[in-house]
Amino acid sequence: MKTTNKIYYNAMKNISILEKQVLYLYFYECKTLKEICSIMKKSKKEIVQLKNIALKHFKRNITKYKKMNSKKNGCDNND
Repeated sequence: MKTTNKIYYNAMKNISILEKQVLYLYFYECKTLKEICSIMKKSKKEIVQLKNIALKHFKRNITKYKKMNSKKNGCDNND
């Protein structure tokens, strides 16, 4: 598995099930917010909050795993 794929995999692995489900439905299945609300039996406000929090957690995890990977490879820059 490529390093980038490992980073994304680990970043996704470390967010909650609900957050994963929202991101999956929204980005992979191309569902609308209204459709996601119906599937998950939640309000639009809750889905929007879950999506925003999930993206925040995913981005934070990517940064964390990139830093870990660069230190593991002996590189200490933030690129």
